[in-house]
Amino acid sequence: MVFIVTCSMLLKFRLISYIQIQLLFKVYIPSTEPIWKQIVGEILSGLIMLPTACVGAVLRGILAVTGKMPPGFEKMIASLDE
Repeated sequence: MVFIVTCSMLLKFRLISYIQIQLLFKVYIPSTEPIWKQIVGEILSGLIMLPTACVGAVLRGILAVTGKMPPGFEKMIASLDE
């Protein structure tokens, strides 16, 4: 989330989030489908979000270590950790 927000709002670069959203819509499986299809859809969703989650985790670590974490990010992350 940190990576996508940084790219989209601060850098005005929305291509990554656009691609990710399009892929997530393609692998969405409704709850009316068999459970195995739902599980496959969840696994694919996780794989689609994994690269940006890893980059975001590294970015968060770098910002925390350097003390350059914007207050808005700190507040948002604190609310997610609860």
